[in-house]
Amino acid sequence: MKASLAQHGLSPTVHIQLAQRGVKKVYRTDFDEDQARELLPELRQQVQALNAQYAAQTAHRSAPGG
Repeated sequence: MKASLAQHGLSPTVHIQLAQRGVKKVYRTDFDEDQARELLPELRQQVQALNAQYAAQTAHRSAPGG
């Protein structure tokens, strides 16, 4: 993933390790829908917090005198 982002001049702000949340890597299988449904609220909250943090930083920079 890191290399894919780098091709576009991007770097990750946060690395989310799904294995640390109990997601096992299984090749040639679909993801577990129940497990995804269980993790979604936590991950959504984390992304929303990052978005809010970014918005606050960019608002501060674009403010007069910022």
